[in-house]
Amino acid sequence: MLRIIIGFIALFTIISCSSEKNKKTRLSEEEMIELLVDMHKTDALVTRAVNRGEIEEEEVIEYYKGMLKKHNISREEFDSVIDINSHDFKNFEKIYNEVLMRLQKQEDTILLRK
Repeated sequence: MLRIIIGFIALFTIISCSSEKNKKTRLSEEEMIELLVDMHKTDALVTRAVNRGEIEEEEVIEYYKGMLKKHNISREEFDSVIDINSHDFKNFEKIYNEVLMRLQKQEDTILLRK
């Protein structure tokens, strides 16, 4: 009986560890920048749409799910990546400066078209 219990524990540990390896805990700097740019654009889109009554607040989560799916990352992985990166303040600040520059560039492009 003890061997069976130890076997199940070992199997469970192996399965847990292998599924953890598949989770993203790091993104390249470029992937992180693209993800954050899209996150901010999604924020702007859903805030505007909710304020105008175009979508219900209950629908907001679907927009974020779609954005995360585009980047092939789960909500849990996103939270983990943000947590890990936020501990390296200088690098996170560098990433966010690039995010802000790209968002500004996109806004400028849109304004020039008008």
